[in-house]
Amino acid sequence: MAKNDGEGGKLSSMEKLLVLSLIRQGLKQDHVAAAVGMHRTSLSRAFPKGLLAEVGRLAGKKQDTEDGQEAS
Repeated sequence: MAKNDGEGGKLSSMEKLLVLSLIRQGLKQDHVAAAVGMHRTSLSRAFPKGLLAEVGRLAGKKQDTEDGQEAS
């Protein structure tokens, strides 16, 4: 899924959904960026400011509740 120079490093809608899904599952932005062939800062800039971090925080809360702990 590496980006070629002709695309300018932009993500398709399907790729954005994949990125959000992977972040929600708890993967780190560095790993997701590598998987889609982008630098982590380019990946972050493809989304509204703070969105990936918020989705990542939601993943942590979801994991806490699944482990039987109360989410804070």
